[in-house]
Amino acid sequence: MGKTKIPKSFLHYEKLIEESKFDESYKIRLRIIWLDYMIFLNKRAKRDLISKNFLQIAILISGVCIPVISNLPTNSWFNEPFRIGTLTILGLTSAFAVAMLSKFSLEERWVHYRQNTEIMRLEGESFFISISNDENIDLSNKKLNGFLNQITAIKKTEFKQYFINAVNLKTKDSDK
Repeated sequence: MGKTKIPKSFLHYEKLIEESKFDESYKIRLRIIWLDYMIFLNKRAKRDLISKNFLQIAILISGVCIPVISNLPTNSWFNEPFRIGTLTILGLTSAFAVAMLSKFSLEERWVHYRQNTEIMRLEGESFFISISNDENIDLSNKKLNGFLNQITAIKKTEFKQYFINAVNLKTKDSDK
């Protein structure tokens, strides 16, 4: 089983887990339930932000080029069929990018993933602060179980909300 590649911004959390007094099975559970999920959310947020920015740049470039090209004089290197083809491609590119932004709600998804990443981060930081002075490993194990149950409850709520939103989006699309 391969280990999740940990981004640099999350390495300090891996170090906290590794240096904790929990036995290896608890550390593995902590990585799987909390750290891996936080990394997953962060990757999704980055992916949606990059996609949104790429589509917005495509719209901007197409929007700027269309009027410029339509007003260029026709000459030997830029004849009418080439101009029409170029304008068609730019128009379709712009329309496609607008449709993708609208359909996939990339900005809303980015906000959603970032918020959930921060919730996971804050919960983890609170947990590590709460166990930092524990001398009793049993008390720390009890807190860890509570923390992991809390994270699992947050994930269940997240998945439930995701599917409710997916059904609502599908219903909106079918109403059009």
